[in-house]
Amino acid sequence: MKLRLRGLAACGLVVLVAAAVTACSSDTGAKSSSSPSATVAKVGSIPSADLTANGTLTACTNYPFQPMQYQNSDGTLEGVDIELLKGAAARLGLKFNAVNTDFTSEISSLQSGKCDLIAAQQYITAERLAQVDMMQYWKTKEAIVVPSGNPDKIKGLDKLCGFSTAAATGTIEAKLLAAASDTCVSGGKKPIDIQLYANQPTAMQALLTGHAQSWMASLLTATVANQQHNAKLETLTPFSPSSGGGVVSMSFDKKRPEVAQGVLKALQSMYADGSYQKIFAKYKVSSIVAKPEMVTSVG
Repeated sequence: MKLRLRGLAACGLVVLVAAAVTACSSDTGAKSSSSPSATVAKVGSIPSADLTANGTLTACTNYPFQPMQYQNSDGTLEGVDIELLKGAAARLGLKFNAVNTDFTSEISSLQSGKCDLIAAQQYITAERLAQVDMMQYWKTKEAIVVPSGNPDKIKGLDKLCGFSTAAATGTIEAKLLAAASDTCVSGGKKPIDIQLYANQPTAMQALLTGHAQSWMASLLTATVANQQHNAKLETLTPFSPSSGGGVVSMSFDKKRPEVAQGVLKALQSMYADGSYQKIFAKYKVSSIVAKPEMVTSVG
């Protein structure tokens, strides 16, 4: 397997999939907070001792990732995740904070008490279930993206042998590419030239600038990228990951079950009254909605 790890040194290449930017920033401590709404009835509570900050629900996030979480030009956060968690916090009588966290350190940040939950595009996997409690809340598929017209005639994941492919480090895409590359080698073919970047926007930019022949991301990410770069990109036939069925979760510390129970109850109340679905509809992603439920095994 040939794998190249890319950093953010090429700052000028950072183009957000989101509409607004935190380009060239390595700050993992950016925060956004809100106060609980006075018009929403409480459905539960979380003991103060279980919260990172008293009176506040703190989420480890990983933006930019439009339309789930991203910054506007004025620096405020918005997106599906942000609105869901603000709504859940209000129903628990709490304020809400989002802390931008490196994707590869989210679980350790959660377990060390830097946040109360993770909302950052984590697929449900057996490895993660062994470390954290996971609650499904949306679903997607995987996609390989190529330049419009597919000049290299790439056919799919199992046909990437010898091609350069960009992805974000620490993601399911990176693992899928590594496994596919091993299959290439065992079959006597060239390995995939895997190029790993700090996040998906930077990986996408590698494709746009010709540094990679393809890019692998979730279908949601690919769809937004196609919308942002009209006629420049083409998405090949989407496919489901080999495990977990493409279900994405919020994750919780196993030592603080009251947090998971409180957030689950709040989100389920939002699902029951339709406000949960309306948030997805607002961002034009109703097709990815999954009913919030705790998950104990990989399907």
